[in-house]
Amino acid sequence: MRKVISIILGLALLIAGLWGFFYMLTNSGSVKILFWMVPIGSFGIGLAILWEDVSSILKRGENER
Repeated sequence: MRKVISIILGLALLIAGLWGFFYMLTNSGSVKILFWMVPIGSFGIGLAILWEDVSSILKRGENER
């Protein structure tokens, strides 16, 4: 159950980061670089969470063979 919650959290952060990045890119004027760190950071955290979960699932699958 914990792995499912982690995957959902990773996907949510990844999608929110992409959505925030493209929203700021298309709808905002000139903003400070500090504001760009929020969507880029959430995208990076979501990607790291998904990377860890998927790699552990793949490693577990290789060990069962």
